[in-house]
Amino acid sequence: MAPAGRTALRALHAPLRHNLYCAVLGAYILWGAAALALRVHSLVQRATGGLAFLKEVQAWLVMLARLSVLALLGLIVIPFMAGLYLDLVMLPFR
Repeated sequence: MAPAGRTALRALHAPLRHNLYCAVLGAYILWGAAALALRVHSLVQRATGGLAFLKEVQAWLVMLARLSVLALLGLIVIPFMAGLYLDLVMLPFR
């Protein structure tokens, strides 16, 4: 998982700070690739017209929205809140 995340971060010219970010990003990439493969496979099996295609596009848009929220939480909000907690609560007691 981490090599996929490192490759994605290098492609975005983002700094490689922690392996946790790389692993989480790699997990999201692998999950998205697996979901894409399953959806394409199911679409090929049952695509009989335009309505099936529109339903698949709608399902993909919903999945993309969910993935965006998870990526926002996992890569930005949760690490920020953890760092803020450490700075404001834990470090003053040293």
